[in-house]
Amino acid sequence: MQKQQFVIFLCVPVSVIPHKIGRIIEGSPTDRLGQMKVGDRISAVNGLSIMDLSHNDIVQLIKDAGNCVTLTVVPEDGGLAEKV
Repeated sequence: MQKQQFVIFLCVPVSVIPHKIGRIIEGSPTDRLGQMKVGDRISAVNGLSIMDLSHNDIVQLIKDAGNCVTLTVVPEDGGLAEKV
């Protein structure tokens, strides 16, 4: 089985949920899944709040998750958070 990587770029503006998806690479697993959009915000990784973590800490947390990671995503349009 070939290892696939999730590639998500985060912007970190000051707001209620600071970790905003800035770019999704075309053809990546994230892109193919189609559930996250640029502008959505990530509030948790595998149930752990990332509200006070740095960008580098979030990236490491996602990498450490291995082949399966659950992100809690708040849509840009302000809809309800969902896990993807």
